[in-house]
Amino acid sequence: FVDGRLVGLGHLMAPDWTGAAEIAVMVDDALQGRHIGPSLVDLVLTLGRQLRYPGLHAEVTLDNGKMRQILVRRGFSSIPEAGAYTMSLSLD
Repeated sequence: FVDGRLVGLGHLMAPDWTGAAEIAVMVDDALQGRHIGPSLVDLVLTLGRQLRYPGLHAEVTLDNGKMRQILVRRGFSSIPEAGAYTMSLSLD
């Protein structure tokens, strides 16, 4: 929150049949580039590890190079398919 306004959201969704959870991050367009996205990703990764999920995955649109880069720097693999990058990280 900035001045009482929601500017970013990190979300960890229930695990799928493999036990992996999905992550999603949203940052207000006007405040991108201020380390909000990376901070939210780090918080969600920490939570996923604490909950002992075997892995995490995310879908990142092809035009969202910044988020793809943030996830790759944290060890996610990146496979382009069907208009998005399928991102995966093993936590085992």
